[in-house]
Amino acid sequence: MSIARPHSIRQKLTLIVLATCGASILLACTVIAAYDIETLRGELLNQLVMLDRITGSNLTAALEFGDSESATEMLHSLRAEPHIVGACVYSTDGKLFAQYRREGRDSACAGSAPPAGHGGYSSGLVSAQEPIWLNNEVIGTILMRSDVGALHTRTARFVAIISVVSLLSFVAAYLLASRLQRVVSEPIVELAETATAISLEKDYSLRAMKRSDDEIGSLVDRFNEMVARVQEHEAALRFARDQLEARVNERTRELQNEIVERKQTERELEERKYFLDSLIENTPVGIVAIGPDHCIQMCNAAFENLFGYRQEELVGQSLPQLVAPEELRAEVAANAEALWAGRGTHLITKRKRRDGSVLDVEAFSVPLGPARHPTGGVLLYQDITERKRAEEALMRAKEAAEAANRAKSEFLANMSHEIRTPMNGIIGMTELTLDTPLTSEQREYLDMVKASAHSLLTVINDILDFSKIEAGKLDIDAVDFPLLRSLGEALKALAFRAHQKGLELAWSVGRDVPEFVTGDVGRLRQVLVNLVGNAVKFTERGEIVVSVEKETQDERGVTLHFQVRDTGIGIPKEKQQMIFDAFTQADSSASRKYGGTGLGLAITSRLVALMGGRIWVASDVGRGSTFHFTVRLGLAQDPEQQAPAAQPEVVRELPVLVVDDNDTNRKILVELLSRWGMRPTAAESGSTALSALVAAYAEGRPFGLVISDMHMPGMDGCALGQRIRNTPEFVKLPILMLSSTGQPGEAIRCRQVNISAYLAKPTQPSDLLDAILSLLAAPGAKPAESAQPSETAPEKIRLKRVLLVEDNAVNRKLATALLEKHGYSAATAQNGKEALEILEGEKFDLILMDVQMPVMDGLEATRLIRAKERATGGHIPIVALTAHAMKGDRERCLAAGADDYVAKPIRIADVIAAMGRAFSSQRDASAQPSVEFGHAFDREPAL
Repeated sequence: MSIARPHSIRQKLTLIVLATCGASILLACTVIAAYDIETLRGELLNQLVMLDRITGSNLTAALEFGDSESATEMLHSLRAEPHIVGACVYSTDGKLFAQYRREGRDSACAGSAPPAGHGGYSSGLVSAQEPIWLNNEVIGTILMRSDVGALHTRTARFVAIISVVSLLSFVAAYLLASRLQRVVSEPIVELAETATAISLEKDYSLRAMKRSDDEIGSLVDRFNEMVARVQEHEAALRFARDQLEARVNERTRELQNEIVERKQTERELEERKYFLDSLIENTPVGIVAIGPDHCIQMCNAAFENLFGYRQEELVGQSLPQLVAPEELRAEVAANAEALWAGRGTHLITKRKRRDGSVLDVEAFSVPLGPARHPTGGVLLYQDITERKRAEEALMRAKEAAEAANRAKSEFLANMSHEIRTPMNGIIGMTELTLDTPLTSEQREYLDMVKASAHSLLTVINDILDFSKIEAGKLDIDAVDFPLLRSLGEALKALAFRAHQKGLELAWSVGRDVPEFVTGDVGRLRQVLVNLVGNAVKFTERGEIVVSVEKETQDERGVTLHFQVRDTGIGIPKEKQQMIFDAFTQADSSASRKYGGTGLGLAITSRLVALMGGRIWVASDVGRGSTFHFTVRLGLAQDPEQQAPAAQPEVVRELPVLVVDDNDTNRKILVELLSRWGMRPTAAESGSTALSALVAAYAEGRPFGLVISDMHMPGMDGCALGQRIRNTPEFVKLPILMLSSTGQPGEAIRCRQVNISAYLAKPTQPSDLLDAILSLLAAPGAKPAESAQPSETAPEKIRLKRVLLVEDNAVNRKLATALLEKHGYSAATAQNGKEALEILEGEKFDLILMDVQMPVMDGLEATRLIRAKERATGGHIPIVALTAHAMKGDRERCLAAGADDYVAKPIRIADVIAAMGRAFSSQRDASAQPSVEFGHAFDREPAL
C-alpha cells in the first residue's frame, strides 16, 4: 500500500507509525541474525583452525620420518569429532601424505596440496588449511573439512523466533497508532476544511479556530496570517498589473542587446574550442575523457594509435575494461577513488592494447568539474617502453656491479680464512720455540718472526673485518656491560706500546656518564683500539688522552661522545675526510714510515655508523689530532646497576697530594679524587710537592696520602719518596706510586725507598680506589711490590683427557703441545669421521672440534655426537674452533650442539677460558681483601 495514494491523514499517520516500527524491528532482527550467523561461522572456522594446528603438531614426527601409516592412524582419531567429514595431510613437495574421510561423506583429498591460504566456506562445508611447523621450518600442510549442520539448525530456529516477534510487534503498533493519531489529525482536518471554504468562496475574511499552543496551534496562527497577507497582496496585484506592461517593453529592448552579445561570445567560444581540439588531436600524448561511470566520452588520435582502437569504437565503453590488465584492477580502482575524490594522480604502470599486448605507460589523471564533486576526468597516457628498457638495463648493470662487489668481499673473507689457518701454526710454534733454550741470536730472530706474524695477522684481521662489513655480514650484539671497566681494560692493552715510546696515556669519564650500559662492547673496544693505536703510531712525544662525555639521554638510551686526542704529526685539512675511505692514508709516505693498510679508520667509521653514531676529526699539522665519535647505547635494565653513586665516608674530606708533571694526568686525578669526596691538591714537580707537604704540616692540616708519578724531570717519584721518608714527620705517610712503564725494576726501587703501593698506568678507577682503601686500612703495613688488586680469574679447569679434532697437521701438533704444556692429556683425530670412531672406544672429558675438515666437517660430527647422546644420555663438552670468523659462524656452531666457540689463530688463554665455560657456567670469584673501617662502606656505588 502506497502512502502517496488519496488516504485520509488518520490512515497515513497510522501507516507511517506501522511502517517505522516494522522497519526498525525487521532491521534490528536482521542485524542480530546476521551477527549471530557470522559469529557462529567465525567460531566454526576458528575451532577448525585450532583443531588443524593441534593435529598438525601431533603429526610432526610422522612427517619428519615419512611414516604415512602413523599419520593416517592419527587422522582417524578425528572420528570423535562428528562434524569433521575429512582431513588431508600433504608433504612439503605438495603430495598427499595421509587422509581421513568420514563414512558416507564425499570428501576425497586432492592428489596435490591446494594453494596457500585455501580455506573458508564452500559447497555446504567449511575448510581450513594450516602449515605444519618443526623447528621454525614448514614440513607439511594439513587441510580439514567440517559440515555446517549446526549453523543451519541455529539459523532456522532464529528465523522462527523473529517471525513471531515481528507479528506481535506489528499488532501492538497498529492498536497504539490508531488511538494516538487523533491528537494530531483532528486539528489538521479542521484547518483543511477552513482552507477549502476560503478557496471555494474566495472569502479571505474567514479564519481558522486555534485549539492548542503546540506546533499545530502555531500552524493555525501562521495560516491566519497568510490569509491576511493574501488580502493585502490582492490589492497590490491590481497596482502591479498596471506597471507590468511598461516593464515588459523595457525588458524586451534589453533582451535584444543580450542576443547580440551572446552571438559574439559564441563565436569566441567556437574559436577557443577549435584551438583546444587542434591541441588535443596533435599532441603525441594519448588523451581520453571519461564520465562518472568510467565510460569514454572522447579521445585523441594519439590514444587511438597507442591502444589500437578507433574513437567510434571507444565512445561509451568502460575504459578500465578495455585497457586495464586483469592483475592491475585493484590499482585502477584505487586510482579511480582518488580521481573522484578530486585528487589528480600520477603513476608508472602497464596497460593492455587491443591485440592483447601489454606496454609500459606513464599515466596522469585530472578530475573535471567541482573540486569536491567531480563530474568526469581526463587521463593522459605516454608510452615509456623504451625508457623502461633503458632503466632495466641500468638496473641489470647495477645488480651485476653489486654481485661483483659481493664476490670480491667473499673472496677476501675466504682468503683471510685460508691465511689464518697457517698463521695459527706459525705464531703458535714460534711461541713454543721461544719457551725452549735458545741462543741470544736465535731468540732475536724468532722474536722478529713473532712480531712480523702478529703484524701480518693484524692486516688479515682488518681485511676480514672490512670484507664482513662490505658483504653486510657484520651485526651489533647488544649486551649489558660496565663502561668504565671495559674502557680501562681496552686501554691497558695499549699502555705498553705507548709507554715504550715514552708517551703518557690517560683517560677520563664525565660525572654523568652511566656506569652500566647496553651495547656491543667488543665493537666499541675495537673502535677505541683502532683510534688509540693510530694515535700511538703517529705520536713521537707528548700524550694521548681519551675522554667520554654524555651528549644526550632519554628513556630509550644515551648518546656518548668519545674523544681521542694526541700530540702527533697531525692531518692536513684537505685530507681529513679521505682518511675514512678504505685503503687510504693522509700521506702515502706515512704508510712507508709507520706501516698500515689504510683500513683501520674505514672499519672504524663503519662500526660507529652501525652503533648509531658518527665520526669526525679535528687536526692541525704538527700539533696533533682529536678524533671524535658518538655512539648510541641503551641503559642497563638492572635497576641496581643504575643506582646513584654513594659517597664513601672513609675517604670523605681526605687531603691528598697529587704529584705529576703532566697537566692532563693531574687534572684527571684531581677530578676523580674529588668525585670520591677527597680534597686533592696538585703539584707539578717533586720540589713543589715537598714544599706543599711542609706548608700543610705547618698549618696543622697535613696530607693523609701522596699519589705521585714515577717519571718526572728533575726529581722522579722514587727520589721524591726518598726525600719524604727522610723527613721524620712523614715517615708513615702513605705513598702511592703510578708508573707509565710498569717495568719490574721500578717495583724494586719503590720497595727500597719504602713506597706503600705501586700501580701501572693507565689506572682503572676501581684499582686506584682499592689501593687507596688498602693503604688507609693498614697505614703501617709493609710496602708491597704492587698494590694492584687482583681481578677475578676463572679457575683453571684441568680435564683428564681432551680429544682434538683438526685436519691441519701443524695445528694438531701446536694445539697438542699447548694442551700438554698446561697439564692436559690430548688425543687427536684428523676429521669428524675419525673422531666418531675414536669416541666409540674411548672416553674424553672435552672435545676441541675444528669446523672445516675433509670427509666429515666439525658441525656434522657435533650433530651426530649430540644425537647419540640424546639416545644414550650423557654430555661431552664441545668447543668449536674455526678460522672463518664470519657473521653467523658462532650461531651455526652453537645450533649444531657446541658448548662454546673460539676463532683462530688459537690463543691458549682463549681456549682454556672456553673450556672452563663449557665445563661449568659457575666460576669462583677471587676473594677481595677484607677491610674493617668501623662502619659500612659500599665499594660498588663509590665507583
